[in-house]
Amino acid sequence: RRSRKLCKDKNVGQMKTKSFLYLITPILVFVTACTGGNNKDVCFDFSAMKPIKGEIIPMEIPLLAPRSIYIIEDKLFVIDKYDGRHLTQISLNDYSCQRMLNVGNGSNEYIRIENLHFDSDCRHIKIYDSVKRIISTYRYDTASLMSDETIVDVADAMTLSNVGGYSLAMYGDSYIANGTFNEAMFAFLDREMNVLQTFGTFPGDNDGIGKPDFFLKNQTFICADERNRSFVAAGVYNDWLAFYQNEGGSFNLVKEYFANDSNLTTASESSDGITHFASQENSDTMRGYRALYPTDKFIYALYWGIRTDEIADSANRCYIMKFTHDGQYQEGYVLQGLLRSFVVDEENRNLYAITFSQTEDEMLVKYEL
Repeated sequence: RRSRKLCKDKNVGQMKTKSFLYLITPILVFVTACTGGNNKDVCFDFSAMKPIKGEIIPMEIPLLAPRSIYIIEDKLFVIDKYDGRHLTQISLNDYSCQRMLNVGNGSNEYIRIENLHFDSDCRHIKIYDSVKRIISTYRYDTASLMSDETIVDVADAMTLSNVGGYSLAMYGDSYIANGTFNEAMFAFLDREMNVLQTFGTFPGDNDGIGKPDFFLKNQTFICADERNRSFVAAGVYNDWLAFYQNEGGSFNLVKEYFANDSNLTTASESSDGITHFASQENSDTMRGYRALYPTDKFIYALYWGIRTDEIADSANRCYIMKFTHDGQYQEGYVLQGLLRSFVVDEENRNLYAITFSQTEDEMLVKYEL
């Protein structure tokens, strides 16, 4: 059993170096502790963050079940599964919309699209279906991007049946998966899905780490950026935020923030060779980070920092925080209400986000940074 509570501004580089000696080249690691009032520790000074207001973007078609948003040049893509289609494409020039990518189990059809990735060098779009366990790669066509005429143009399709990860971050021609890999949190995979490295220590109380459902209390949002050799993980039910750098083919922890451990009940049951997982939230369960977004210059993180029983509070605010790729905090923004997902257009200093609501229609909003 291992429980960790970090000390304020404590440099534990020597401790971390010692624990990694037999795995990787030693590096200096900084762990930032987080303190606060009202019986809830915090990692950042939210009162010093800049408030920003957004404007609602009028939509030709509604957002009915949006999950996440992406930006590719002058277009937004929203994963929004309804009426037999998965994606809504939105032009940033006139906000015209197009629905695309059929729902189904056939060729060029998807059951649950988990994420998209655009490779600007080879101009490919990669789509990961977490149910079919495939990654499909489409050639980018600016004239008819992902239209019905070009959607069948699949350059490659990779099956992940031999990989036990739950989410995937694209890293050039490689991938990073989160899950539980012999008590490590992440697996670095090559193009053929061979494991190159497992890494990452679970934060907080590690009691029950060998159980199949242990990963549920430590679910993370993940993102990666090959140009900056970076990988970032953010806790869904805690406030753990960890930054890794790829040095010599291995990912090393260089910065992390952590104060509040997960508080939810998990369970698993196996029958007929199938394992079923379940989790139970309570009134004290924390909703920590909700999304990550990498750019060439920075990593942006969306943070709620509220309990489950506070989600319906109309006075809620959320926060967008900006970091360097090695985890140095730069600045933060305060936004009224809760957001589900976001992207950043650094060139034009715009942020596009999908609002979160349990009772009202969710909307697309534009903020100026």
